[in-house]
Amino acid sequence: MIKWQQLVNVLGKSENSSEFYTLKDEIGENPEISEDLIEYNDPDRTKYYEFFQTGMLIGFRKKYLNHIQFFCKEKDNYSIYHGKLLNGIDFQYTEKMVIELLGKPLKVGGNEQSPFLGYVNRWILYHMTHYSLHFEFNKNGTLCLITLAVLIR
Repeated sequence: MIKWQQLVNVLGKSENSSEFYTLKDEIGENPEISEDLIEYNDPDRTKYYEFFQTGMLIGFRKKYLNHIQFFCKEKDNYSIYHGKLLNGIDFQYTEKMVIELLGKPLKVGGNEQSPFLGYVNRWILYHMTHYSLHFEFNKNGTLCLITLAVLIR
């Protein structure tokens, strides 16, 4: 089983790094690979490695691993992620439980209707020592998506 620290350690590494090859081997699933369309007008286009059975999406920006998303609910062909998360957090956690464990978040938002996006899930953001953590909660208040990302200050 993939350890949390291994996921943290692969942040910022290239697609050709030994750390990323090791992670792909441990995931044990062939990903579907795609890239943002040119029409998005994003010069840093994101390349996605989608591990649907594992419940993970890995994104590379500027050729370096930028973020890993863990799906807490079945969504968009993703299964539920069953690997280890930080400090034993599991997908039954509520916002209150995450805050009790990690303290006050740096930012909070969502839980509102957007004219362009529709409903935006409630979210909280933490900056840890070497990475950021973004938690999204569904309308029932339980975790639905966790994003581990490169820390940008």
